[in-house]
Amino acid sequence: MNAFPLTLIVLLLAFVSQGAQAHTDHDKARFVAEDGVDAGKCDNRFRPCKTLSYAARQANKGDKILVAEGQYYFDNAQHAQVLNDSLLPVLGGFSREDHYQAQKPALHKTTLVNVPIYLSEALYEKGFDSITDGKAASSLQTQASSHMVLSSEVSANEACTDGTAADFPCSNIELLSNVPVNVLSSVSNSTNDIWGHVDLNNRREYAIVGMQASIAVVDVTEPTAPVVVGEITGQSTTWRDIKVYQYFDSAAGRFKAYAYASADSVTEGFTIIDLNDLPNGISLTKRINDDNRAHNIYISNVDYTLNTPLNDAAPQLHLVGQDSNGGAFRSYTLTSPQTPTASYIPSGLTRADYTHDASSMRVTDARAQTDCVNATADGCTVMLDFNEDAMRLWDHTNTNSTSELSSISYNEVAYTHSGWFSEDKQYAFVHDELDERNFSLNTRVMIFDISSLTTPVLASIWTSDNGTIDHNGYVRGNRYYMSNYERGLTVLDISDPTAPVEAGFFDTYPTFNSTSDTVTVTVNYSLVNKNKANRS
Repeated sequence: MNAFPLTLIVLLLAFVSQGAQAHTDHDKARFVAEDGVDAGKCDNRFRPCKTLSYAARQANKGDKILVAEGQYYFDNAQHAQVLNDSLLPVLGGFSREDHYQAQKPALHKTTLVNVPIYLSEALYEKGFDSITDGKAASSLQTQASSHMVLSSEVSANEACTDGTAADFPCSNIELLSNVPVNVLSSVSNSTNDIWGHVDLNNRREYAIVGMQASIAVVDVTEPTAPVVVGEITGQSTTWRDIKVYQYFDSAAGRFKAYAYASADSVTEGFTIIDLNDLPNGISLTKRINDDNRAHNIYISNVDYTLNTPLNDAAPQLHLVGQDSNGGAFRSYTLTSPQTPTASYIPSGLTRADYTHDASSMRVTDARAQTDCVNATADGCTVMLDFNEDAMRLWDHTNTNSTSELSSISYNEVAYTHSGWFSEDKQYAFVHDELDERNFSLNTRVMIFDISSLTTPVLASIWTSDNGTIDHNGYVRGNRYYMSNYERGLTVLDISDPTAPVEAGFFDTYPTFNSTSDTVTVTVNYSLVNKNKANRS
């Protein structure tokens, strides 16, 4: 993520209780708003400043800095020392509409982007919503624009010859097609996520692409001639996540499918997209605002290859990193897929309960009875919780009575971001988003032996020959498909899960190939054309 000049140099220099924040000493306050102007002394609530760094320079010891709702950025690498200063309290959760009279963080979302993990809980207590994920909006948009210049034309069917395909560095992976951002969307200038969908009525295949201000659906049945089918617009955000649920409707005599998409740092809630008119088009079913925003979304008890329900358990949709109860998960039943109903609503939780990303697997072997707590005769559902500084395993069979089975971390942990499990469910592949940058490491994938759900162990660490940041991954057979900042797609042969070997890569963003504070367009890869993908 790019450093932002003059932003948040002295962010959160002190912390006071969130509970007592009606402002009573206005002559010792400095005011900040996203639409403010960095001029004057920031002491007029009707003319707030724009950045915390500017406001801090105007403040004196004993002053407070009151921050209105909005999104703010800071460099967590350079300003850790001043963040612990106790002389200048900085408080979030205020509003310009009531002239900073009362702190109401649940109502007035004040979001800090690129927050050090160790500050997250303290920030939450002081009225701030924090995001640590490294994809910053301004950086992403800048890089996306650069990438569009690099690949502004649709290209297709380019073999990987002498290490390149259509000017993209590669190894053992051919380019079937390249659809630039400006072709995908008329309203978005960057992308952030992708998921696959195979329509079981006709076997047509689709990529569902999360974008800055929209979600696009692309028909990739003919992979050398992709077609953008439709687009659902929304608010502008760097972070979206998408999953699909497909089921057989006996009354209609056909399969039906809906896409579910979360959005972070905005207020649109999660989006439900009707996929049942494909390939003709898509439509917005509804948006649900039980939580205004969530960082990620996943569906438990489904076959992720086809997004279909498993026979022995009921599918549920889960929001993680949402805007209440510190970002703990909220669950919904999918009995009526077009109108999900909340089945678990957290209460009384804090930022310590935050889940950044998650996946789940259905365990039907002996571990269900020996390791799980709420197993049925058919097995148990295990949630893999990527909790910023560790991977936690939960018995997720009963969402109203979840039980933590274990927690495990690793050396040089910076930000435990995401992961996936092997098809035999004996191993978990885990990504740390910031270890390359914070510790000057080459790309790593931590591989945990989860043959015991209660006592997982670190089996091995795969290390790349480069330092690009790993972000998300997905298992298909004996291949692990991994997205990387600045490198695009990396494929690992996991025939021996404890000793992966790089089988190939395709660099979708050759302009940058380092851990420097830049972000690529390719941030989350999921297999769409699954049968074809295994040929590489």
